[in-house]
Amino acid sequence: MKMLHKRILWIGATILFLIAAPLLLGYALGYRYNFQKQKIESTGIIYIKTFPRNAIVYVNDKLEAKVTPTQINYLLPGRYRVRVEKIGFFDWRKELAVQAGLTTFIEDVVMFRDSAATEMASASLFQLATLYDNRRWLAVRHGVETVSFSIFSAESGTFQTVIDFPPGDDVELLNVAPGGDNLIYRHNKATYLLTLQPTRQITDLGNLSPRYWDNFKWHPLQSNTVYSQIDNILSEIVIDANGGRILRQLNDVLFYFPTVRGLYYVTEEQGQQKLYLASDNLDSAEYIVNLPHTENLTAELVDDILTLVDKTNHTVYLLRLGQQTELLQMFSETDNISWYPVNSDKMLYWNENQINIYYPSTNSSILLTRLTDPIHSVHWHPNGTYVLYTSADGTYITETDQRDYRNVYQLSDIDYPDNLILNQKGSLMYIFKRGQGFFSYQIQ
Repeated sequence: MKMLHKRILWIGATILFLIAAPLLLGYALGYRYNFQKQKIESTGIIYIKTFPRNAIVYVNDKLEAKVTPTQINYLLPGRYRVRVEKIGFFDWRKELAVQAGLTTFIEDVVMFRDSAATEMASASLFQLATLYDNRRWLAVRHGVETVSFSIFSAESGTFQTVIDFPPGDDVELLNVAPGGDNLIYRHNKATYLLTLQPTRQITDLGNLSPRYWDNFKWHPLQSNTVYSQIDNILSEIVIDANGGRILRQLNDVLFYFPTVRGLYYVTEEQGQQKLYLASDNLDSAEYIVNLPHTENLTAELVDDILTLVDKTNHTVYLLRLGQQTELLQMFSETDNISWYPVNSDKMLYWNENQINIYYPSTNSSILLTRLTDPIHSVHWHPNGTYVLYTSADGTYITETDQRDYRNVYQLSDIDYPDNLILNQKGSLMYIFKRGQGFFSYQIQ
């Protein structure tokens, strides 16, 4: 009997092992029984990484993790409601699909702070203009005792006075050179050049008519050269210690756009508007393309793509430049554009009620958002995965992730600000509205 008993136990154990081993192995490999489908299925994983770290993660309203980054294992295939929380920050929510044997990555979750505004300067701040890469700004400040130009740093949040004027003087900032080393301003109807680097110096530009400084643009590579247009006559002006000196002039110019490749300009010949490029100087130019008739045209050159914004016809043209100019894309019902400044791999384009993103690598677009209130301005967040926009209700930020709905947060309730500034990391936001003040927000 003992031998028979042992044999029965051995056979039973063997049968149990043969049954349990595959189950245990399947369990270890991530297989689970799906009671709804009444079958065994391979599970999936959700991996979540947030900035900042140490956020709390809920899946289908159940607490799954108290710190991020984290990995949630053994999820049956299907859709899951994911919620990420952190004290002092807006919640991040999304419904995501989990597939058998695969990992759903959520690596671009940026948590934004729900913070109040801090006043940086009173309504005495009158004007702001970018000095370099939207990181340093020149502020015109009207105080009780003085009027001053100050440099504002988006990184440190501080003002540094550059030059003071007597109180009550009429001071207007006209334009700032690329790089921020030179600027031209008007003081009591007289026009001056202020050089900031390497030493501060003021040059009187009164030897030329004030009209030359009403509509001018800087050469993108030469901080002592500007282009000015008066009555369809375009002038190339070089500034030295004696003031401004006209180098060359070009007649019948409707619009002009200084770029690193040269000067693009538009003329009208026999009723047709034509785009030209003057690479070296205004004496010779290369014909580029015919354009539809317009009365308001702006342009921006990014790599080999020339973006033309026709504000009259509300149309944007993307021209790929080369031996033969190619119309890469055309967007109708569009008023403004903004290329992502880090690597120019995407472009925002929008009108009063709709924002879109264009991807040149695939020559495709997506709709980002549609609003009933007029859109005032649109800005890239430095990380490239979020976009800010201002409207009548204030300033909002939305993610570009197309999975499920997009998370949208209100960062400020100041309507239609004159300027929106972000520091390099995108953790600080500054809002300026003339007559209301200058405010900072710790958004990350």
